[in-house]
Amino acid sequence: DKGIYHYELAQVYAKLMLFNQAIPHLLKTVAQNPEHVRAHLILGTIYFKNGDLDAAAKQFKIVTEVSPSYADGFYELGNSLYYKGDEKGAKEAYLTACKLNSSFAEVYIKLGQLYADEKNYDEATTYFQKAYELGIHEPAFMSHYILTLAANGQKEKASAMLTALEDIYPTSPELIKLKDLL
Repeated sequence: DKGIYHYELAQVYAKLMLFNQAIPHLLKTVAQNPEHVRAHLILGTIYFKNGDLDAAAKQFKIVTEVSPSYADGFYELGNSLYYKGDEKGAKEAYLTACKLNSSFAEVYIKLGQLYADEKNYDEATTYFQKAYELGIHEPAFMSHYILTLAANGQKEKASAMLTALEDIYPTSPELIKLKDLL
């Protein structure tokens, strides 16, 4: 009946991708220890993967309340809110994650995408640049960044980046399509 054993069992089920079997054990864990951050995080992740975004957001919100300095909790909260359609809430969660961890490249990418969707290309460029400086250079990300630079009136920089990437990824479909667009 101890929560720790339920948590350990839930981790095994989760690693085996038997998520529905992990859920009752995680619920028992958090019932006995409401501040068990990892159990809430895993539970939120399972709900997210199952498409229950409301339940996922609720679990990630608990994570951020119990551990307000845990950047990953805010990142996951942002993801669940974003996919629920709450872009404002997602942005707030992502911004908090950035403040807590200035090396969190994935958060900068998400913020860049949010601002680009709003056509706020100055902010989008700022966040994409931070992700780029942290070493994110794969073609899919770079396509978004280059298009944002071009939309922000920085076509020369966008073209220079595209040329440099073509040397690294000469057969990348994203970059070939991007070259045609520019």
